[in-house]
Amino acid sequence: MTTVLGLAPLILEQSFQAKFLIPMGIAISAGLMFATVLTLIAVPAMYLVVFDVKKISGHFFRWLIGVPPRAADVSAGT
Repeated sequence: MTTVLGLAPLILEQSFQAKFLIPMGIAISAGLMFATVLTLIAVPAMYLVVFDVKKISGHFFRWLIGVPPRAADVSAGT
């Protein structure tokens, strides 16, 4: 966040010299914001989805081939 806010004056600058640097500042800011969201929200969410799919598929395949549930599964109520 500090880098994005630090690049804000460059992005908002109106001088002729800054016109060449503004696209670079926008690209860096957008990339940092996208990577932050991806790292803090999307990656942990995908880990939870994969964990849930593995858990559900494990129970389903055990049921499909007729293996009785383990004692730990019965006592935990899952």
